Amino acid sequence: MLRQVFLSYRRESEAHTERVRSLAEELRRRGLAVAFDEFYLASKPGGPDEKWSRWCINQAGDSACVLMVGSPGWYAAFADPTSTPPGEGQGAAAEASIIQEQLYQARWVTTRHRVVLLSTADAEGLPVEISGWRRFAPLSNGSDMDDLVRWVAQQTGAAPVGGASHAGATWPETPPELCWLMADHDGVRDAFGTLLSNAAPWSFLPIRGSSETGKSHITKQMLANAMPLPGIACGRFDFKGTTDVAAEVSSFVQFLQVALPEAKLDLRLNDRLGQVLAALKVRASPALLIFDTYEAAGEAQDWVDKQLLPNLLVCPWLRVVIAGQRVPDAKGAIWPSKARATLDLLPPEPQDWLDFGLLAKPDTTLDFVRQAHLYCNGRASVLAQLLGQ
Repeated sequence: MLRQVFLSYRRESEAHTERVRSLAEELRRRGLAVAFDEFYLASKPGGPDEKWSRWCINQAGDSACVLMVGSPGWYAAFADPTSTPPGEGQGAAAEASIIQEQLYQARWVTTRHRVVLLSTADAEGLPVEISGWRRFAPLSNGSDMDDLVRWVAQQTGAAPVGGASHAGATWPETPPELCWLMADHDGVRDAFGTLLSNAAPWSFLPIRGSSETGKSHITKQMLANAMPLPGIACGRFDFKGTTDVAAEVSSFVQFLQVALPEAKLDLRLNDRLGQVLAALKVRASPALLIFDTYEAAGEAQDWVDKQLLPNLLVCPWLRVVIAGQRVPDAKGAIWPSKARATLDLLPPEPQDWLDFGLLAKPDTTLDFVRQAHLYCNGRASVLAQLLGQ
């Protein structure tokens, strides 16, 4: 018997596969040996010498324990492995076939097999034959992840390391040095530096400003400054970009070190963001979430006010920046103790733009900047392009 846990799953979608990968990486990070096809390919790019279906059968048969990753396609393969179309999900069909035979021979009493659900929707259609054991939801429930790790460790004889928050990463002890290529807004820079430090007296930084005061440029610079910090996951979401929700969410999570939320057409933005937050709570390590154009958030404002910001009270690893012409209203909310006083942006003056321009173009003059400022009515996006690098 191989002292490893085997993940039996079907590639339903890119989002589902990402969630499975996230689970596999977390189990391995906890010191457990994991049989996962993508790990195997990383170590052996040519794939198994036997065909993939035989590799799947061997892993399901020889591993100390097996996690059945629930999904409609896997359930269909379990119900009737012969129904899987040729060339599509043959590995999952092979795994499901031998797992079903193992359970039948054990008279459906097993210490080796358990079900994991990586999305709430995956509970639908769960076959009654495998529905009676405890089901783990490790990506949305931190205690489930801890219990799952303990169960796998018992089956494999491994000594797991750490818990959900074992990674050891922390916010910097002092505000980091920031690259701040902007005209003025030094107050925002200093407040953001404080936000990134371990001793920050607040964990929510609201930034309010009218159009063309540089809010979007500020939030992009914040992301660029946070990304190099070791152990810090970060993401920027622009509510103005929610005409293509899937693309914006994908961009949001790419540096957050969590799985991509499922991409069902009927899934609301609130639900997708909720999945991201749930995955971050399992990760429980420093994370910076930056939101831009809050006034365009629509119904997602309800998620921000009632789910995201209240979690600041119980998640010391979380930091949030929200910028927009409007910001969340603290009146009657439970999270104001975690918020800094709102920073109001004022349009930079010509002298500020001159200081900015001289960094890239030493021959810039104040007269030139004043004319440019007048002609474009002080629009930050235009002046930044004209005077910057």
